[in-house]
Amino acid sequence: MIERALSWWSNRRLGSRLRFSDLVSAGVGVFGLLLWQTFTAQGNPDPTTPALGRMAAVLSIGVLVFREGLESILVLVAVSWARSLLRFSLQN
Repeated sequence: MIERALSWWSNRRLGSRLRFSDLVSAGVGVFGLLLWQTFTAQGNPDPTTPALGRMAAVLSIGVLVFREGLESILVLVAVSWARSLLRFSLQN
């Protein structure tokens, strides 16, 4: 399945197509931020902590927004998948 996805990706002609290494490095960066957050804030950051510097607060808020957005997308995918599965089972 991965080979099929990669071949689809390589066959596309996009003006600013990302290379696979760019995607991997972005994933490693996001994983690093989540790991940093796990050790420094025990996985639950509080951007209102007065001891945080400006850049740490901005980064903490950004990670929080990313995590909440990812969670909402996953919930929407699960709900739409369940609806399509229910519709399919009702048709048969």
